[in-house]
Amino acid sequence: NGRGVAIALDEAADAAWIATRYEGVLGDLYYVVAGSPDPPRLVRERLLNVTDLELDPATRSVWVSERGASLTGNGRLTRIAPTGETLATLTRIEPYGLAVEVGSSSCWVTDLASDRLLEVAPNGAIARRSPPLGVPYGVRVHRP
Repeated sequence: NGRGVAIALDEAADAAWIATRYEGVLGDLYYVVAGSPDPPRLVRERLLNVTDLELDPATRSVWVSERGASLTGNGRLTRIAPTGETLATLTRIEPYGLAVEVGSSSCWVTDLASDRLLEVAPNGAIARRSPPLGVPYGVRVHRP
């Protein structure tokens, strides 16, 4: 239902997480297994302005960035297991770009509400935050 706006590949399972959008900013989250005769599995409905998805390959969970209404700081970052269970949620932010740190399951997220880059632990707690960056939209993590 709706058009695709974000995708995260789960290569180990030959599957993908796909976020769609319809009715302006509302959308759904699906889990799709390649070659399966079954329809895509609806995991979440009525998400608000999804901007990014990022897979944690170690746990096969997905981080979902729901920006919410622009410039209000009412978005949320959610970590969802392949079973659909919510593993962690962080609210009162305006998350945009995501990147999972390989080997740690931590998620780095750009928070437009605070103009900072946040490191979010697998349990949803903020582990670190940068100084203000001036509207950080994208993030890539590399630790040699």
